[in-house]
Amino acid sequence: MVFTPLLTSTCVGTLEFRSVAEPVSRIQPALVTAPNSYFYLAYCKGVDLDKHEIYCEIVSNSGLPQEPYRFKVAYDKLVIAAGADDIYIME
Repeated sequence: MVFTPLLTSTCVGTLEFRSVAEPVSRIQPALVTAPNSYFYLAYCKGVDLDKHEIYCEIVSNSGLPQEPYRFKVAYDKLVIAAGADDIYIME
């Protein structure tokens, strides 16, 4: 979870992103206490609308020189929201 009013400060380097983000373990305590519970920070590599599957790849491998970990997630309903990239251009 992110504290949105401070999010713009992370884009320009005033704050680090971890300063405005709530740890997932506080929001979802089962990730800490339930066995076989995992959290992956990942991005979507593809969507198969016929099979109802999302193909993901983790963001970081902790600096290990190996193939990135990929996995798929099945879904019943899928909501796709538009994202944004910064367009900071230094002239």
